[in-house]
Amino acid sequence: MRKRMLPRAMMFMAVLMTAVLLGCGLLSDNEQAAEESAGTIASVPVSYSGPTSLEERILASPVIARVRLDSVTSTVEPGTTYQGLKYLATLEFSFSVLEYLKGIGADDIVAVWAAPFFDTQQEAEAALPALAAARDTQWDSREAIVFLQHSVSYLPSTQQAGRFFLSGVHEVASVPDDYYSLASRGNKLWLPAAAAEQASSDQQRFLLDVPPATGTAPTITLGELKTRIVGVAAKVAAGDGSEEYMECVRRTYQYEGDNQYDVETGGDGIFFRRPDHELGSGLAASSVVYEAMAYASLQNVRAEIWLDGGDAGLFGVEFSDGVPSDFSGDGETDSILYAQQVMTARPLPAGAYRFHYNDREAHFVFCDGWTVRYEWTVTVTPPEGTLHEMFFDPDTDGTAVAADSSNGVLKPTAFTGVDGGSATVQRIAYEAGAVTLEVTPDGALAGQVVDVIELEGSVSLSLAAADADAGDGGLRWPVASQPWEDGDTLMVRIRQAAE
Repeated sequence: MRKRMLPRAMMFMAVLMTAVLLGCGLLSDNEQAAEESAGTIASVPVSYSGPTSLEERILASPVIARVRLDSVTSTVEPGTTYQGLKYLATLEFSFSVLEYLKGIGADDIVAVWAAPFFDTQQEAEAALPALAAARDTQWDSREAIVFLQHSVSYLPSTQQAGRFFLSGVHEVASVPDDYYSLASRGNKLWLPAAAAEQASSDQQRFLLDVPPATGTAPTITLGELKTRIVGVAAKVAAGDGSEEYMECVRRTYQYEGDNQYDVETGGDGIFFRRPDHELGSGLAASSVVYEAMAYASLQNVRAEIWLDGGDAGLFGVEFSDGVPSDFSGDGETDSILYAQQVMTARPLPAGAYRFHYNDREAHFVFCDGWTVRYEWTVTVTPPEGTLHEMFFDPDTDGTAVAADSSNGVLKPTAFTGVDGGSATVQRIAYEAGAVTLEVTPDGALAGQVVDVIELEGSVSLSLAAADADAGDGGLRWPVASQPWEDGDTLMVRIRQAAE
């Protein structure tokens, strides 16, 4: 059977896999031969959240430059690793710098990439030909954007003038990844120009990913990249320089990138969302719609939660007092445990209420960082036997205290009457010792009771339609005392009278 040829990027990853296992002493000679013969890497079903975002790379790279590749060499360099003195197979990329987008440096520089380390120099040298041959060279002739580190401790050569550290092998989803090329699943630090011949200007485009077999690869213009770099710098400059602030910024960019990748690949985002909630109508203000327990630091830096848009004004957020807690489980108090609650601001009539819920976890508070934002729907259900419910906020109208289309709040006014036809409440008022309710058509409330519900959820007044003095388009009930005041926030429920 004819063996299918691997793409150059996959060949490079296969070589990395073999080098990693050899370097760690995990492959026998026979296993190595089998690995080379197969030419593939076994798929490992583990979590993967996408490559680093562009902002992550900008933040993590003290030097970003537009360059032209002059040459590539391979060599072995001794270095002190966490396992002691080892030998690293490296690729050295010599660049002519056309423009520094971040940081400064010489016109001609070298960027070092490191493969896995080996116990002996001979083993590292033996790996060089395969690493050099497997590297994807299709972009070498194009200008590129590279993201660089000044140095890395285990490669002494990177601490010399004019030399930078590009990257080293990482494991991404348990598969070795070169962690720099356009084909990297983890970290794309080399963005080639989108076309071989482009004038050098802010409109010049650079690839953000490997072009697909069909369709168009994502790109970014040089000008857009410069704007993104300025944006990251401004975010950093806005802080106090503390570790907490910088970690907040870093994690914000990470979470934004992970979330974008999840959405682009068909997910709903990386955080749990509970957008639908249910509640009974007419419940007292401060009734809990949703409650979650959360942790804050000992300095009581806790999450920020706020509601906006739509019906947000009918709800509020409250936090309970904090209780000392052992979050890490080591027997020591290291955090504060508290409840965060979304509550009603007043009794709610039946209906669906929509607004946006914003949740910023405690460690993102330092930089006004990553916020989970999504729409909530709170479905409010009335008791059985309810015909209609309304908000009722009366205002002074001459000698009356009333709500209608011109005064206070009375909504929703349209409903289905007892006969199954359309009906409308036009006005509810108190004046001269009587409550009046204007409704069309006549008889729409036959056999019903009108309850006025106070802010604390109690019924302060019940008026049976059967007891009213019926007039043209309205009902009138004498009352002993004034039942509401200008500015009250009430609710009206129209329900079937008890038999």
